[in-house]
Amino acid sequence: MPKAGSQTTKLAMLYQATAPPSFGGVVKPRKESGYRDSCADIAVAISKITSSSHPNANIEVVLPKHTKDNLPSETDDAAWSFPDTKEGIQDAIKRGANTLWLNTVIHRKHPLFDSYKPVLDGHSPASLRFVGQLPEHSEDYDDKAVVNPWLAKSDETKTLANGFPKSLVLSQQATNTQEGFDHGMKQIKEKLGLPCVLKPIRGRGSHGVAVIHDEEQLRTHSAKLFKECPEILAEEFLNGEEITIAIMPPGMFDAPVGEKKTHWTLPIVIRSQHVNDITPYNGVQPVAENSAAITPGQYAKDPSGYAKVEERVRRAGEIMKLRAVGRIDCRRNHEGEFKLFDVNMKPNATGPSRQGREKQTSLVGMAAEAMGWDYPTLLLNQIRAATPLEPLK
Repeated sequence: MPKAGSQTTKLAMLYQATAPPSFGGVVKPRKESGYRDSCADIAVAISKITSSSHPNANIEVVLPKHTKDNLPSETDDAAWSFPDTKEGIQDAIKRGANTLWLNTVIHRKHPLFDSYKPVLDGHSPASLRFVGQLPEHSEDYDDKAVVNPWLAKSDETKTLANGFPKSLVLSQQATNTQEGFDHGMKQIKEKLGLPCVLKPIRGRGSHGVAVIHDEEQLRTHSAKLFKECPEILAEEFLNGEEITIAIMPPGMFDAPVGEKKTHWTLPIVIRSQHVNDITPYNGVQPVAENSAAITPGQYAKDPSGYAKVEERVRRAGEIMKLRAVGRIDCRRNHEGEFKLFDVNMKPNATGPSRQGREKQTSLVGMAAEAMGWDYPTLLLNQIRAATPLEPLK
């Protein structure tokens, strides 16, 4: 992020205006609001930053219809972000944006990356940066059937050896007959055992995730998921303590972090209050009600176990070459060892910046606060790590 006296960072938020494309028939479910709520949280927080609270920030928010001197209502979600369409991106750039926060689902065919020169409408990509993952990384690693085996295979140091739950893919085509269903059930019993977890391959939050205890539940829930996509994932059920760990890219960060030459992790956040053994979606139950940063006393009960999973998560972020904050959910198996079960390329960015949302936060926000960063400081450090658009082809 530019220092005082240098070019001002002019930030525009982009929300998800359209559903992401199909990948092999599998489509990631779209959030109804398109993430406009967290776009507004971020934009409002940035608009409130002052030179006294965050010296050298030198940043302003670009808005669709308002200016920095004429801000919209804090409660108006739609007024603080642009749609992530070709027209929305062009509008943001014409209004002066030089940094685009892609608070949306990124992929290779996203308008910003698919033949981006026409989208920029004469503006140079050298003058633009974006907050978010690389499109190919976000698209590939969002596939739950692919990313865990790939990470284990790619880890030359063996840090991730045996670090993931067992899993298998069930296809609608293969299981739509009684014979095919019986074969799928046999595979689950032999490889995973019961109970197991059934989930979408490209999911969002806890959408569609359920613990399966018997054949009837498998038949019912798989039929429900197959209405959304032709393939689903069956996974070993992890019944122990659940945590989540956020990963940050290398770079220069505010105190107490400083310079990081490799990927690094924020403090562990412990999840609780599971419903039917699954953590509820934050739209149903705010994470502030079921999650909290780990305390020194909790960490001291199993320092080697927590340290091991932290290094596994850090190593996974390093292999994936994350360019922005990511998050990996982990849970202990019946032997007490943590397994990495869910890679989140786009963690929730909700924060307590607006009227009526003072208690809103995210898992990443909780972790950052435990380290000493408030919500605006977390956002500024993410903007500082923005990726230049020019090298992308």
